[in-house]
Formats: sequence, C-alpha cells, structure tokens
Amino acid sequence: TVARNAANIASLTSAFAASVARLPDKVAVQWGDEAFTYRRIAALAAGLAERLRGEFGLRPGDRVAVWVRNRQRLN
Repeated sequence: TVARNAANIASLTSAFAASVARLPDKVAVQWGDEAFTYRRIAALAAGLAERLRGEFGLRPGDRVAVWVRNRQRLN
C-alpha cells in the first residue's frame, strides 16, 4: 500500500541519516576501486535534490525516477 511504502521510505531515510551522523567517514558502498562514505553519498544526494528542485521545481515528497548509466561515475 502507499502508506506502507511511505513508512518504509521514511525508515530507510532515517536509518541512512543516522548512519551519516554516527559514521560519516565509514565506507558505505565499495564500487570497483572507488569507495563511497556515508558523508559522500549524503552530499551527492543533496546535490541531486538541489538540482531537481532548481531545474524542475520538484519539492520534498515528489516522486522521481533516476537513471544512471552503468559504470558512470557518480560525482
């Protein structure tokens, strides 16, 4: 259901935010020879959110699909 999906997203968001606060420099994702810390992922997400708000007028809570090419650098 929509309510359950929203609760799951909120739970994931809260868990990630807690990890950023508690372990900002810990590697969260290893992709090939590149390591992404919680801080770096949070910064990338914030930059993407800012771009989506600025260029497309999206607001928090709006749904959006994001497509990233395979093996594309994320920064």
